[in-house]
Amino acid sequence: MFEVHAHRYAGNNEGIRQKIEAAGDGEEAFRIGEFGEAERSDWETTKEQVLAQGVEARVNQIPEVKEELLKTSNREINMVGGDLWMGVSMSTGTLRGQNMLGKALQAIRTKLQNT
Repeated sequence: MFEVHAHRYAGNNEGIRQKIEAAGDGEEAFRIGEFGEAERSDWETTKEQVLAQGVEARVNQIPEVKEELLKTSNREINMVGGDLWMGVSMSTGTLRGQNMLGKALQAIRTKLQNT
């Protein structure tokens, strides 16, 4: 989710934001954003909303993604890898992490199922 990493610096560090948006893949975007400076002062209180809006926009823009999301029925969705805020890790043999991307996908799926 390049958009989430880019919004982290919107208005404060446009150079990093532009590098993130130009990244070749999510891992590169994550690396650039992880070591950037001048994060938005409101980032901690807005990042969940930014993530949810970005994921919902992506799901609605790509019919195949929406279709695959709905196929998950009511199963739990976990993003494995990345950071422990966005996803989860099994490195210790136990699932750990906040899995915010999985939670955002589940919320969007519920919204789609109810429309």
